[in-house]
Amino acid sequence: MNDCIVNARFAGMQMTGVQRSAYEIVSRLISERGEGIRLVSPVSGGKRSLPSEQRGHIRQGHIWEQLELPRLVRGSGRETVLFSPANTGPLALHRQVLTVHDLFPVEHPEWFSRGFGAWYKWLWPRLIPRVARVVTNSEYTRERILERYGLPEKQVVACHFAHSELFIRPRAEEVSRFRAEQGLPDRYLLYVGSIEPRKNLSTLAAAWKRTAARGEGVGLVVAGGAARRAVFNASGTGIEGLDDPTIHLPGYVPDEHLPLLYAGAEAFALPSLAEGFGLPVLEAMACGTPVICSDNTALPEISGKAARLVPALDVEAWTETMDSVLSDAGLRRRMSEAGLRRAAQFSWTRTAHKVHRILEEV
Repeated sequence: MNDCIVNARFAGMQMTGVQRSAYEIVSRLISERGEGIRLVSPVSGGKRSLPSEQRGHIRQGHIWEQLELPRLVRGSGRETVLFSPANTGPLALHRQVLTVHDLFPVEHPEWFSRGFGAWYKWLWPRLIPRVARVVTNSEYTRERILERYGLPEKQVVACHFAHSELFIRPRAEEVSRFRAEQGLPDRYLLYVGSIEPRKNLSTLAAAWKRTAARGEGVGLVVAGGAARRAVFNASGTGIEGLDDPTIHLPGYVPDEHLPLLYAGAEAFALPSLAEGFGLPVLEAMACGTPVICSDNTALPEISGKAARLVPALDVEAWTETMDSVLSDAGLRRRMSEAGLRRAAQFSWTRTAHKVHRILEEV
């Protein structure tokens, strides 16, 4: 492989979907071909997901990325390629592979803080057409990038992401013990994700309150922390609709507990208005949990025929589908089996191999 420097700003950030995917890809690139790969990041304190060379004098991430990172890459030789796996990269470098997860900050700025949306509105029209290749997580996102920025087909490559190897079906006794320790109901419908406008929790809450299951001892568990105000619009999250005695709000759940949380659920619901990929869908499927999700953006592509698809804003359809799945054990068993087969079709190792080939080409 060409000598490669990885823009490792992500390694010092809070672990969200963007940082998690960067970690999964880069860690596999290192394990397969450690020689010739260097991870470089700005100087900072705190825990890091991957070890990296902390270089430069500028600590602010975006400024370091634009001013100091290009100098470090150019100092490594003409044949060095930069891999920027987390949505941003330096404008000064063409020989760069950039990962873009979705275009929602520019297509739906109302979901984000004013500053966050303005930054991507300024950066992406300059950066995306300039880099040698753009890697993205789904054919849906690839088509959006091609259409918005008018790029040649070969410049944007879809590499499906995957679920972590952590997400497997736990033993039944482990699930029962976890449910009891966490004070969760014996039967529950589950949502996992951040509390932000795009996740459409107002529809989920409204539909849940109309279900027959709510009056039959089934609970709704909404697991996830509040979205960062620096990134997301703090209004319109739908959290006010979650004030109900049958709705449980455990907050942020650590990664090591998520397989138990998924596996303990009767079904998983993701009513998002848009997803560039929809990682929780695969996580739930890999744990054997039936999935109900919106019928928009990348979700049909990722879920295949293994999920029940519902129009995102149709409260009545969500109510009917949730009741249908929660009341039929045979249906849940078939959905579980289909989901396990679907999740097995995705692999971070295959994704990393594809990224590896792209880095060799540029």
